[in-house]
Amino acid sequence: MARVKAEAITEEAFFQILQVLEIIRIDVDDFSGKVHNRERLIARDTKRKVSVTEKSEFRCGDDTEVIVWHSYTVTVTAEGEDKDEKLLVIALKFRLLYDSKGVFTEEFFEQFRRLSLRVQTLPFARAWVHDHCLRMGVPPLIMPLIRTEK
Repeated sequence: MARVKAEAITEEAFFQILQVLEIIRIDVDDFSGKVHNRERLIARDTKRKVSVTEKSEFRCGDDTEVIVWHSYTVTVTAEGEDKDEKLLVIALKFRLLYDSKGVFTEEFFEQFRRLSLRVQTLPFARAWVHDHCLRMGVPPLIMPLIRTEK
């Protein structure tokens, strides 16, 4: 399937493409975790701040195949007097395979990324991060809510 650049996508066109889009698989493509300061991370009196950044991209494959990569980077910092100290970083990259009988454009992907992709990947990311914190010997982490963009 060729990657198509269109001027704009209407709400109606977005939902028409969404109706013929089917998810085939969700895989973890890459994962890394690094504890920067275990003692402060597990100390009860440490005031922690959790931030999440995301990145997404897609590629159209053969026929109706669309591959989407969606990454989360979760960073835990300790709020300090001078500056925040990095305590933990977990990076997780999903690879999602879709079958799309509609035209998958950059504009469609932008709306899809903002409105649908998180709904599909965030439950997996939350479970993965929580589980791997335990495996890393640090307190389980609950990812903050990620608000949908307008």
